[in-house]
Amino acid sequence: MTQVHKMQASQMGVRLLPLQADWRGTAGMVRLWALRILTSPWVLQGREARKRLEHHLSEWHWRLLGLEVAEDAQVGQLVAALLERRRQLEELNPRLDGPLAANLALFRERLGLTDCECWLLALAVCLHREEWFENIADSIDSVHLKSTRLASVLAAILDVSTGEVKAALRRRGRLRQSGLLEIDPNPHDLRDLFEPMQGLGEMLFEEHQDVFSLLGQYFAPAPEASLGLADFPHQRERIEDLACYLAKALELGQAGVNVLIYGPPGTGKTELARALGRVCARQTFEISACDEDGDPIEGYERFRVYRLAQQLLCREKGALLIFDEVEDVFGRDSGAWSMLSALLETRAAIGKGWINQMLETNPVPAIWLCNTIGALDPAYVRRFDVVFELGAPPKAIRRKMLERYFRRQGVGDAWLDQVAEHSRIPPALMARVAKVVEALDCREPAVVERKALRLLDDACRAMGLPPIPGRQRQILPYRLDWLNTQPSLEGLLGFLQEMDAVRMCLYGPPGTGKTAFAHHVAEALGRPLVVKRASDLLDMYVGQTEKAIARMFQEAETEQAVLLLDEVDSLLQDRRLARHTWEVVQVNELLTRMESFAGVFICATNFVERLDPACLRRFDLKVGFDYLRPEQALTLFREILAAQGQAGSCCWEERLQALRLTPGDFAAVLRRHRAGRVTAESLCRGLEQEARMRQRTIH
Repeated sequence: MTQVHKMQASQMGVRLLPLQADWRGTAGMVRLWALRILTSPWVLQGREARKRLEHHLSEWHWRLLGLEVAEDAQVGQLVAALLERRRQLEELNPRLDGPLAANLALFRERLGLTDCECWLLALAVCLHREEWFENIADSIDSVHLKSTRLASVLAAILDVSTGEVKAALRRRGRLRQSGLLEIDPNPHDLRDLFEPMQGLGEMLFEEHQDVFSLLGQYFAPAPEASLGLADFPHQRERIEDLACYLAKALELGQAGVNVLIYGPPGTGKTELARALGRVCARQTFEISACDEDGDPIEGYERFRVYRLAQQLLCREKGALLIFDEVEDVFGRDSGAWSMLSALLETRAAIGKGWINQMLETNPVPAIWLCNTIGALDPAYVRRFDVVFELGAPPKAIRRKMLERYFRRQGVGDAWLDQVAEHSRIPPALMARVAKVVEALDCREPAVVERKALRLLDDACRAMGLPPIPGRQRQILPYRLDWLNTQPSLEGLLGFLQEMDAVRMCLYGPPGTGKTAFAHHVAEALGRPLVVKRASDLLDMYVGQTEKAIARMFQEAETEQAVLLLDEVDSLLQDRRLARHTWEVVQVNELLTRMESFAGVFICATNFVERLDPACLRRFDLKVGFDYLRPEQALTLFREILAAQGQAGSCCWEERLQALRLTPGDFAAVLRRHRAGRVTAESLCRGLEQEARMRQRTIH
């Protein structure tokens, strides 16, 4: 038979070119796989053999196989040449070599892969890497890739037993459990059958010192934490308990240890996880969110990396895994955890039960981090050993952090207070900005403050966070005798100091001092003030407003702050006028939260008549703010002029008595005159303009 092949192949139609020197290695192995496909019964059987060969092979393909084919070559000559070239390569007995062989050996050693599993992985990456090889593999009809025939086809290509292939393709086998290779149950061709981990093909053909450098773009040792556990004093007890639990679990080698930490961006979740790793673990690794080119790794691919990391690190005593930004995998945009289950069901024939098992049996303890817990299926949340929210630290703690980073550079108390008002600056950002400013070697504290503020502002804007609040310049000193309230505010502060929880509604026209009074209350009680407006809470999606309301009260509790909700009429509208059920739900959520809030809660509105009557009854105090009485307006007018070294005459007083004024009107006029000196005439004329503008707005 061999002699016939040689004779037919030597005819004019097909000429066999000499074997190449590098065909003893990987190049020859891939060509042998290609020849086993082309000379298989699945390609050569039937009348379509020539059509298959002509359709899938061009002169380029023939040349790569070491064949020179004439245009008039007959199918018999082609087949004979292919069989002879295959015989020659089988006799040459090529072996995988170079980086590919070395890297597969690393997987064999660290993951316990069998020879057949390594062959399958090599076949898969070559199909995805070599276009000519993929073209040749397309000659296999998809009907031969069904589950009943697949093992036989792959066994013939790799020259192994069918049993070895079946064992290598098991769902619970080491290869597929590692996430290195997924199998499509309904492939169109041989290439589609295999789905190697993203970027694996390129890495396997590069030299690496060990398996960790090989997989460095997938997961790597966590960077050194820039913060310590002591930088989270507002969660001290919880963090101490968590550190104790992780240390004990790592010491005993417990399986199924999972911790979920969630909270808004900028609260320091990643730094906390790294700090826990530094204290509790011998080695801490992070699942990467981007590849070496900086391109994001898809959520499902990151989950595969997590599976691989678990398999590789299980032999590393004291190892800890951090999986940040798990919204990519479990978040609402990716269909939440239920979507992940469906995705795994289609790609790897595993689903919700498998995820539950993974969270219960993972050999390497893991810390999972996310910004919101709302998208997570409760069935999964129950399987975490520890779940806690890391909220923004209280203002006092934020100020201490800023002082630690910036005080030696000469910033003042006013600057520290201003920046500390921002509740979402990541502690790590504070540290980085302080490092940059220190490198600038600024001598003047004012310059340091300006540059640091600009750097912080730029970073916040890039991260989608609000800007640093500006310094509040007080235009008018705040005095209770400049307010016209009903009932009187006399003795109210003493009452508030004695009460643990108070609900207060402030109502009246704009500018009458409602918001300023809330600031005054917070200052008098020695507490920070959390200010929210209805526009901060209202959301276009059903259910999100209620979550924002809950976060508002939680923030105030964490800060131990006085809570001011402005424009409350947008949230507490009369439920009898509601047209949608979600409007009623929002009102009920706010009422429930305010009743359970153990602090001072102040609502402010310009339209008290719009509030739900039942809601008004829930307030312990209802204080009406009205326009200044004539004598109050005159007193305020005289004192402003006296501060400017002037005196008012009777003619100004007569004009003022005809106006309905608020403290806010005086402040607005003074703001317009900040660049110059205010006179009695300019002050009176400005107040008249404010009063006329208000009348025009009302009518």
